[in-house]
Amino acid sequence: MLSKHLFSYLACAAALSGCATAPPPPVKAPLTIAAMMSEAEAAINLGKNEQGIALFKSAAAEFPREKAPRLRAAQVQFECHNYGEAIVHAREVLERDADDMVANSIMAASGLRVSSKALAELAARNNLTGSVRAEAQDLAKMLRENIKGPIIPLGLKTGSRASQLKQQTQEASASAQVNPTESVVKWLEKK
Repeated sequence: MLSKHLFSYLACAAALSGCATAPPPPVKAPLTIAAMMSEAEAAINLGKNEQGIALFKSAAAEFPREKAPRLRAAQVQFECHNYGEAIVHAREVLERDADDMVANSIMAASGLRVSSKALAELAARNNLTGSVRAEAQDLAKMLRENIKGPIIPLGLKTGSRASQLKQQTQEASASAQVNPTESVVKWLEKK
């Protein structure tokens, strides 16, 4: 009888010890900012900009003090012509580093692009009048003063209007991007 109970106890102990020795689940290595940025860059390089931006946002959420994922998201948004989003991300960078020149540049260029588009739309509808027109002219003057030089290339100031427009079109086609500051100022000077 003792051996019968002993055998039962040993069987239970063996069963319980088998459960206790199960291997622990694998521990995931903590994510690093470098790994997250690398994954986002890989998505961008594959042309998956939205996925890359989402990964940059995840990295920013995981590492709230880091400016790098926000700055890179701002750059990608700017390159994709999503200027409003570029401004938002650049602003987040500037909250972490007020002296970041890239973020300041993205903010300025994106703002000018948004402004030049709005002015072009108003001009197309002939709605650029009154205080809006005066404000646009004041801003164009301020841009000239801040840039500290002529905005319109000197070669465009002479010659017929048709040749100037032809040259502007060729330059814009060659560079594939028009300087928004230049476009706004030229448009305001024509009026």
